Amino acid sequence: QTGYVLYVDVTDEQMRTERLRVLTRILRHNIRNKMTVINGMAGSLGDDIASAKRQEQLDRLTRASRELTELAEQARNIDELVTDAEELPVDLAETLRHVVDGLRDQYPEVTFSLGDLTPATVTATAALPAGIEAIVQNGAEHNENPEPRVEVGLDMVAGDYAEIRVTDNGPGLDEETHALVTGQQEPTQLSHLDGLGLWLARWAVADAGGSLEFDYDGGLTVKIRLPITDTADAGDKELLTQQVK
Repeated sequence: QTGYVLYVDVTDEQMRTERLRVLTRILRHNIRNKMTVINGMAGSLGDDIASAKRQEQLDRLTRASRELTELAEQARNIDELVTDAEELPVDLAETLRHVVDGLRDQYPEVTFSLGDLTPATVTATAALPAGIEAIVQNGAEHNENPEPRVEVGLDMVAGDYAEIRVTDNGPGLDEETHALVTGQQEPTQLSHLDGLGLWLARWAVADAGGSLEFDYDGGLTVKIRLPITDTADAGDKELLTQQVK
C-alpha cells in the first residue's frame, strides 16, 4: 500500500513539474518572440509612416498582437482548469455533441460528423471536456484539405473503458509536435507548438486515468481511452460539458 501511494505521489509531482515547464517555455519563448515583432514593427512605422510597406507592417503587427493576446488568454484559462481539482461525472456523449455543435459555428468550412455515441460516463475535472474540445478543434483548425472533415465517435472497449475517436483528413501532427505531446521528447523548445490545447488534452486525460493514442493513415485519428464510472454512483450531480472560453 505504501509503495502504491508513493508511486501516485511521484507521478503527480512529475505532472505538475511538466505543466510548469511547458507553461514557462511557452511564455518565455512565444510571447517574447511576438513582442519582438510588435516592438520592431511599431518602431519601423514610427520612423517611416509614409512607406509603401506600411499596410503590410500594420497587418503583421496586428496579427502578432492578436496571437499574443489569444495565447495569454488560453494559458490563463488552462491554468484555471488544471488547478481546479473538483471531480464530477462527465457524460461523454453529451460533451461530444456540445463540442461539435460549438465548433460547427466556429469552422463553417469544415464538415463535422458524429458517428455512434455509446452512452458512457467518466469521473474527471472540468479540464477533460476542454481537453476533448481541443482535440476536435485541432482536427479542424490545422486541416489544409480542400474539403476538410472531422469525424467523432464514442464506443466501449475492453469492458471498462470508453474510447473517443477523432479522425480528420488533414496532414496530421508534425514529428516534433507528436514527440512532445506523447512524451517522447522533453519540452525544451516549443517553437513549433504555439498553442496549449494538445497539452491540456494530455494533462486532462492523464488526470482522469486515461490514455491518448495518435494514428496516421491518410488522416489523423486521435483515440482517447478513459475508465468508465459506474453511473449508479453518479447521483444527481451536474454533468460537466464545459468548453474552453
